[in-house]
Amino acid sequence: MWKLGRYSLLLAAGSMITACSMLQEGAVVTPAAIEEKTWVLLTVDGQPPVDSRRITLTFDAQGATEGRFQGKGPCNSYFGNYKIKQDELILVRPGSTRLLCSPEIMKQEDRFLSAFQGIDQLLLSNERLIINNREMNRKLIFTPESKVVTGKVKSEKGTFPSGTMVRIQLRDNNRPDDRYGLIGEKKIKIKHPLNAPLQFELPYAPSLVQSGHSYSVFAEVRHKGKLISRDHITDALNLPEQ
Repeated sequence: MWKLGRYSLLLAAGSMITACSMLQEGAVVTPAAIEEKTWVLLTVDGQPPVDSRRITLTFDAQGATEGRFQGKGPCNSYFGNYKIKQDELILVRPGSTRLLCSPEIMKQEDRFLSAFQGIDQLLLSNERLIINNREMNRKLIFTPESKVVTGKVKSEKGTFPSGTMVRIQLRDNNRPDDRYGLIGEKKIKIKHPLNAPLQFELPYAPSLVQSGHSYSVFAEVRHKGKLISRDHITDALNLPEQ
């Protein structure tokens, strides 16, 4: 675990920035506060994601002085590495896949990914992660997945062989399209044969829950790439709003 004491973590593309000068607003950010959890985008420069898409960011430690960040953008997945040196965090410009979406979505994705090219401030305020690129006047605001839905996935044969991959999703029933209605997702790989239902905890961000909407949990089971089953686990689930 990194030990940065009282300093903020500051992100920069290929450069280091002194932490002490950035403690002007928000809370001190420590690695433990941001790593090993999923952050969901609320706004890009004040605008919500196009079509209410679920845009994510994770920071995963891979040693005492380095880690990896990755997530799902408006259209493409993105990824990169970061390193820590004393009180500074160096962010390497991210790479991404190259899918094409609608012009409106691609325009927002360009603004989203360009923000990572010169980040100079990272803040926590009211449990929200604020990432600033002040030179380009870019601001990304994320909220953590802080609530969970629990349940079980059952196998028709009563067992899950080793190598089974289970994808569990929380969907908005008022937005039936898979892509637009997704507010939570978790993938579980079963490494050893399981002779019982698979119990799960599915995280989601409460701020994505909308008044008057109902939600369902959906599970897809594959073994060695072959689809075994696809079914709803829970229908018409009413989630509490934030």
